[in-house]
Amino acid sequence: KKNNPKLKVVGNIEGLKDFNAKKYDNNKLKNLKNTELESICKSYKSSYDYIFCWDKYQYNHLKKHISYKNKIFKIGVPYFDKLRNYKNEVNKTYIILFTSMTSDSKKWVAMDQKIINFVIKFSKEQKCILLIKEKPRSNLNFKYLENENIIVNQCEGDELDMYISKAKFIFGAPSTILIRGLLLNIPTIIFNDRYYGQLGFLENYSGVIKTFNEDEIYDKIDFFTKRKNKKDYIKNYMKENYYGYNFNSINNFIESCNNLLKDEI
Repeated sequence: KKNNPKLKVVGNIEGLKDFNAKKYDNNKLKNLKNTELESICKSYKSSYDYIFCWDKYQYNHLKKHISYKNKIFKIGVPYFDKLRNYKNEVNKTYIILFTSMTSDSKKWVAMDQKIINFVIKFSKEQKCILLIKEKPRSNLNFKYLENENIIVNQCEGDELDMYISKAKFIFGAPSTILIRGLLLNIPTIIFNDRYYGQLGFLENYSGVIKTFNEDEIYDKIDFFTKRKNKKDYIKNYMKENYYGYNFNSINNFIESCNNLLKDEI
């Protein structure tokens, strides 16, 4: 920008954000209030002219700290638009578990074994194949669980989207990846009894488990599957909170970029 003052720089927020960074200190989780939000806003003032955000939660936080609201654009995640190709899948044969980080960390904790055991049991009850999807790392931490009914891998891209589209239920730690299943209206249970990740706009989603209890998990599953008045709950939640709910993030992105190029804002 020093060499080209007219250059417009756009910042894209990555991942679900609570805008409250946390860390462990003597095994106690401490809030570092607003550190992520402050970092983003400082970057905006020093580097970025505009910010593209995913959801209402991000937008509402940002607009409190960025005085010019027309500098924040409501986009969604363009990559997720391709999930429209899977929205009519009816062959639901998998249960998916998205695990949390398992390496030593001052920030995240590994998913509790009781969650792993419950999901394995639930998959057997549903007579579905369980996919344990780990974050990409140099090794598979749950490889020892693999058998004819359990797949353990780190798949990404189209392969992962295929698995998600064929999922009857999804379980996981708070993660951006869960948005994919929700866009396909798949009942999703999010474990938040410990600090596995950040919820962002999913903070008020009814599938969040704050204290591990098997009866509560089954109640959440019934909420999504047995209550007729809740059959559109996931669709309505995404429509209310996520800007790309109708697989229109690419159009949002292109339209916003074109507006910037035309100096229409």
